Amino acid sequence: MDGLQWRSLAPLPKLLLQHDGNPSLGQGEEHAQLLQALESGSVSLVLGPSQTAEGSVLVAGLGQRLVVLGLGDGAHDLAFDTVLTESERITSLAVMERDPGAKSTQPAAILVGTSAGFLQLHSPDARLVLRQALHDRALLSLSARSCDAGAGVPHALATFENAVARVAGWDVAAAMQWRARSWSVAGWGGGSEPPALDVAKWTLGRGVGPRAAALGQWALGCDSLGRVLLIDVATSLVVVMLKGYRAAQAAWMEWPAGGVRGPAPGSSVPVIYAPRKGVLEVWAPDLRTRLAVLRGVGPRGVLLSPRPRGAALWFADLDALRCADVAPALVSAAPCG
Repeated sequence: MDGLQWRSLAPLPKLLLQHDGNPSLGQGEEHAQLLQALESGSVSLVLGPSQTAEGSVLVAGLGQRLVVLGLGDGAHDLAFDTVLTESERITSLAVMERDPGAKSTQPAAILVGTSAGFLQLHSPDARLVLRQALHDRALLSLSARSCDAGAGVPHALATFENAVARVAGWDVAAAMQWRARSWSVAGWGGGSEPPALDVAKWTLGRGVGPRAAALGQWALGCDSLGRVLLIDVATSLVVVMLKGYRAAQAAWMEWPAGGVRGPAPGSSVPVIYAPRKGVLEVWAPDLRTRLAVLRGVGPRGVLLSPRPRGAALWFADLDALRCADVAPALVSAAPCG
């Protein structure tokens, strides 16, 4: 892991844990509590676009606290707010980037899922734009296809224990444009409130299964039995199963030019973070051939799914309170058989 351009996350424990409702923690206690929250699955982390400089921001959620922390050089984005009601907590996060071809000043949207089944839209400075109930159970995961994320209609997908809801990307854009006051909102029923989201929801007869990162036809899933699964989205069939990956995380990464070995540049490849083994692994798209292994990875971290553009894949090491784009190290790692 040497040679990476690490960015400090030192302010994160204090921003997430020391606030009006919990004002007396010491610095060491804040870090220890953050690690405990990570191990219990209470911390949500995603990447988003910087609004003030080139680069990315880290969006973090814990309990009722939402934090935006800049990762770029120079001026850093920094915003935080205590959100939700007293009985709720943040259960999932996603970011939908703005359409780069849009003429308006529509900002990116931070999507927040709650334990009471609400979806909230927040501006890049963490302020609440819209809050809408989607279901009567906790919103377990969020994913967002942005306007520039390739083929398909931009949308957000919300997953619950027994349901899936889809929100059109243009509805999210309309609410964010209302927030920016760059479009007339007369066509949406007035200017005192943002336009409501039009939601399509499917109720399922049983649980939706493992955590998954979808990409077109395929989805990567990590379940509670220590397995990594490659799933055919159209049929919901498991195509490939890897065992021995307790507490693993998985994401897709765009394979750049200059790799030691691997598929054609631009192809999407699975990356697996195995915290108990202390490794990051890159696999061929069919999950049958391991291409590279990066060792010496911290045991308490988060693999951050990449933003729609480019080949970056960030890893947050919460033991050391730092994060970095690990894609260059993965590409140059020694090939594996």
